[in-house]
Amino acid sequence: MDILQQGYQVALKRAALEAFVRAAFRRKGHYEAQELAAMVGHEEILTQALEFIQQ
Repeated sequence: MDILQQGYQVALKRAALEAFVRAAFRRKGHYEAQELAAMVGHEEILTQALEFIQQ
């Protein structure tokens, strides 16, 4: 679960960067990692990731 937690943080930062780059090309606002984190279910994502690994 520790590894999933670390991976989640990395993925969140990458998603924020991607949203920033896409927004820059469209000249709209961008999201910080904390804003994206508020939009997704942290526990649900980690639970699903663990389920996929166990399959």
